Amino acid sequence: MNSSRDKFGLTQKQRRFCEEFAKTGSPSKSYRIAFPDGSPANAASGAGNLLKKQAVQDYIQTLHKSTEQALSEIVFDKKKVMTDLEGLKKGAAQEKQFGPAVRAAELQGKELGMFREKTDISIHAVSDTELIQALAQEDLNLAAELSRVLNVPTTEYKEIDVESA
Repeated sequence: MNSSRDKFGLTQKQRRFCEEFAKTGSPSKSYRIAFPDGSPANAASGAGNLLKKQAVQDYIQTLHKSTEQALSEIVFDKKKVMTDLEGLKKGAAQEKQFGPAVRAAELQGKELGMFREKTDISIHAVSDTELIQALAQEDLNLAAELSRVLNVPTTEYKEIDVESA
C-alpha cells in the first residue's frame, strides 16, 4: 500500500475523494469511487471522517477556487466574443454590408441558443420477442444496480419465457 502524501498531506485515494467530491458534491459517492475496495455501507461514515480533516477541506477549497476561476474566464471570454460580434455587426451594417452583419447576428443568436438544428428521429421496428428480451435485460441491469447501491441481495426475478410470450 502506497502511503506517500502530496503537498497537501493527502494520500492518492484521499486526493481522488476530494476531486470526486468537488465534481459531484456527494460524499458517499465520492468515497465509493476513491475507495472501491471499501464497504458501501461504510461510505457515509468514511466520507464524514475524511471531510473532518483539515487537509481534505483545504484541498477541496483549492479545487473550488480553481473551478470558479476557470468559469470566470469562460464567462469573460464569451462576453468578449459577444461584444466583438456586436461591434462587427454594427460596423458592417453602417457600411451597408448586410451579409456580414446578418452573419454576426446569427452567431450571437446561436450563442444565446436561439437557433436550434432540427434533428430527424428515426424509429426502427422490433419484434415482440426482441422487445421482451431487451426489457428483461434492462430489468436485470436495474436490479443489479439497485442491489449494489442499496447494498441488499438481488431479489429473484421470474424468468420470462420469450417463446410463450
